Amino acid sequence: MNPDLVIIGHIARDLLPDGSFRLGGSVAYAARIAQKLGARVAVVTSAKKQDVEWFSAMLPNVAVAAAFSEETTVFHNVYTPHGREQKLLARANTISFEYIPENWRNAPITLLGPIANEIDASVPQYLNGDIIAATPQGWMRSWNSAGMVRLGAWRGAEHILPHIHMLIVSAEDLSGSANAGALPEQWAAMIPAVIVTHGPQGAQIWGNGFQGYTVPAFSVREADPTGAGDTFAAALLIYLRKTQDILRAVEFANAAASFVVESYDKSAAPSMEAILQRIQLAAKP
Repeated sequence: MNPDLVIIGHIARDLLPDGSFRLGGSVAYAARIAQKLGARVAVVTSAKKQDVEWFSAMLPNVAVAAAFSEETTVFHNVYTPHGREQKLLARANTISFEYIPENWRNAPITLLGPIANEIDASVPQYLNGDIIAATPQGWMRSWNSAGMVRLGAWRGAEHILPHIHMLIVSAEDLSGSANAGALPEQWAAMIPAVIVTHGPQGAQIWGNGFQGYTVPAFSVREADPTGAGDTFAAALLIYLRKTQDILRAVEFANAAASFVVESYDKSAAPSMEAILQRIQLAAKP
């Protein structure tokens, strides 16, 4: 298989309030929407064998290259009025470039989606596609001995930024950095584009001639925002390659993410037709 999109990062088990688990991680949410949009998708990950099999059963048409680990990355997320509280309960092995099949390194789009600092900083050097993007949240997290996660500065960014074309990062992830407000512009001076998502306030574009231009979000009743950022990222990249228009691509990504936000069911993703219809309806006076 020669994929259109390769997504790299850990599969995760997300612990729910009732003690059950939901399959999570950037790779899961991004792969689901990408597949629904018609892309040939491949995932590079590390997890327990049983969880890789679970992932493959849920997304049977997604190709998977996995390095089996004694642990699967496990998170417990709690959403409060003051933001998300997160605890890391277990972590799978670090992902190195050797895990990536050689023909996947030239995929048209690659999305680096770390969630627990699991992608080795050397990986982007071996990628040769048209669009190499990253959602750097996992590089901006640290945790204490009890697993409590906190946001901080992205250490090692200087080794990764020279090898990528786009960053897609949430304002929440930036909030742990002392100079958060200045970072998007600083990064955009080093790479072609930086997209900062602000949830219901939309997304800002830095680079490509834009200096913080905001593309509005779609107004929906929020049920559960889990996976919205990863859905946004994959939808943006696929539509950007299709249209070569970053404004339209960010609008499309906002619409795709709105479907995820308004639903507790994370097993489905909106179709291309549904997303475009939502855009058309919002444009009507």
